[in-house]
Amino acid sequence: MKVLQRLAVWLCKKGFDKHQPSGYIGAIEGNNRIQIAQRSKKMKSLLYKVTLLCWVGVFCCGCGGDGDKLRLGEIAKDFTLETLEHKSFSLNQYKGRVVVLVFWATYCPACKSEMAELKLLENLPNQKGFVVASVCIDPEKTEAVQQVVEMLHFEYPVLLDEGAKVFSEYKMKWLPTTIIIDQKGTISLFKEGYSPSIINQLEAKITVLLSSNQGVK
Repeated sequence: MKVLQRLAVWLCKKGFDKHQPSGYIGAIEGNNRIQIAQRSKKMKSLLYKVTLLCWVGVFCCGCGGDGDKLRLGEIAKDFTLETLEHKSFSLNQYKGRVVVLVFWATYCPACKSEMAELKLLENLPNQKGFVVASVCIDPEKTEAVQQVVEMLHFEYPVLLDEGAKVFSEYKMKWLPTTIIIDQKGTISLFKEGYSPSIINQLEAKITVLLSSNQGVK
């Protein structure tokens, strides 16, 4: 995305410069000055649109970059975080159950789209066999977090990852990132970014794990 932004800046400069011959300052008046001002305004508008397009592309697919990733079958590190309701949530306390975690941030539109669909997991049988929680990596924005939860009518636990420590320890780079941890505490699904099919993938994996109760497939 930075490359595209630099390209946009270069294009704007080139587009502006080529219409400004050397020594034009003080030599053009009236309509010429108006035309140059109009060209400058158009170039600034182009820069804005290109930059906006870059951000839209990132947010539609997810927010982040490449790097080391969790691997299927890897043991999930235990952690303890406070919830939005001021309760304690420890991963190890849910050993023996399937755990679904969605990492998100208040500034990520794709994250909100996925969180809204998590409600569909309430239709799965054997609700006691799995637990769902979202992990917010910018909990310092307390009001924004609360607004998202209320807007989406999100009823699953919201974990507050101060300083994005768990996010970093889990080698995550993208938002949203969704993982499923099986009954043995190993990573059974690792999904970066949002797609409309994510809820189907979650339902299928949870169903397999609950029916087999044998961990990673």
